Amino acid sequence: LAPQPVMNNTIDSVAPVFASATVNGSFLVVSYTETDALSDAAPLGSAFSVKVGPTATAVDNPVTSVFVSPNAKTITLGLTNPILNAQVVIVAYTDPTVDNDVNAVQDASGNDALSLTVQTVTNATPIDILPPVFTTAVANGSEITLNFSDASLLSTTTVLKNATTNYFSN
Repeated sequence: LAPQPVMNNTIDSVAPVFASATVNGSFLVVSYTETDALSDAAPLGSAFSVKVGPTATAVDNPVTSVFVSPNAKTITLGLTNPILNAQVVIVAYTDPTVDNDVNAVQDASGNDALSLTVQTVTNATPIDILPPVFTTAVANGSEITLNFSDASLLSTTTVLKNATTNYFSN
């Protein structure tokens, strides 16, 4: 008997399963276990909920972008605010419909992943050891505004007038 081609007609009916989530700065990567690759269609960013802080007082950090790496079986979420090293981060996902559809996390065969209850995210954001650098100063009447690089991470503490020394030069 001569070699004959064989066609595999096995239908994948198993949905992707959440494996882990890791955040590094402004990007959170959600990994899935799946025999097949994930679909390359990006699910809706609004289907994900990312929060920062202890569960009871967690603050929303909205998703700004979604990128799927089908063969790596990961979904990368761009976040509105970068995550700092010591912050607690949680993620949840809600399948937008009960049917298999392209607006959901799904595999290449179209099987939607189940909704994901709150999961703790591994925070891989490195410790920020670089201090902010002074860039400019703007005077407006009796107020001076100092601008620094990396200003989003500065404390919002107000310096009291009596707590400073006035320096004048001619």
